[in-house]
Amino acid sequence: MSTETLPALAAELVAQLREIRDRLAGSGGPHALLLRSLSERLEPHLALLDRAVSIDRNRPAAERALAGIKPVMRDVCAAATRGEIEAIQDLPFDRWTDLETIFQETRFRGCEL
Repeated sequence: MSTETLPALAAELVAQLREIRDRLAGSGGPHALLLRSLSERLEPHLALLDRAVSIDRNRPAAERALAGIKPVMRDVCAAATRGEIEAIQDLPFDRWTDLETIFQETRFRGCEL
């Protein structure tokens, strides 16, 4: 991870979050309503992050969007811990936790998207 650039990691973050959103939205079972709700909560923030990273290349906007994503992802991880999303246990939560702090890392201080 140390040789990757901030733009590359930010794009990977968007891709990981898209996968999580899509898998939540397409989930069935007894917790389908909860999972779709989490997906819907994630969507507007993810759209802002995607635009900030892919189109505008605006780091402050990406940081603001990510700040909105973090509470939703805390709820997603809590649901996973409670076993409410067992059908999608292979979601990339570990990679999410690696990537959620990229804008705070000192190695990227002063870097632009």
